[in-house]
Amino acid sequence: MIGDADKLGDSDLFDDVTHPTEHGLIIRKLAAVKRESSCHEDEPQAKRFSFRDLYDVEAQITDLAPTARTELHRHSYEALFYVISGTGYSMISVDAGETNRIEWQAGDLFATPRGIWHQHANGSSSKPARLLEVTTAPLAKAWATHWLEKREQEFTASSSRSRRPEQCGP
Repeated sequence: MIGDADKLGDSDLFDDVTHPTEHGLIIRKLAAVKRESSCHEDEPQAKRFSFRDLYDVEAQITDLAPTARTELHRHSYEALFYVISGTGYSMISVDAGETNRIEWQAGDLFATPRGIWHQHANGSSSKPARLLEVTTAPLAKAWATHWLEKREQEFTASSSRSRRPEQCGP
């Protein structure tokens, strides 16, 4: 497990703001924000945002290249994900037992509660996926409860149940 914010270094997902907000309050045409360039195309790329006078939540866009996935991890803060484009799935395990595979596509909103193991993956072999993530990481940092833990072992298909997002309306 990684400790408090001062010890996180490169492992902290939210230290560097890489995309400025207009007047500190708005990001225009969010879906069109350009992807970061990287020599590792299979790794997720992120753009981080900072809003003036907003202290308890942070936001970032994560780009997942075709077939890419994040590391299996858990953390001490909550996260909401809005799928801007693409399709994919997230493997989520509340405990060491049952794992749920949550399928998502553009327009879906899903969450990862604090402390649960999860991993996000692009389900396409040809198109990137783009997620907007809003977290309570700054709140956890302020309360000195911020931690991030990664695990090398990944979820397997045999330990998971597939679920589609709940639909509202008829």
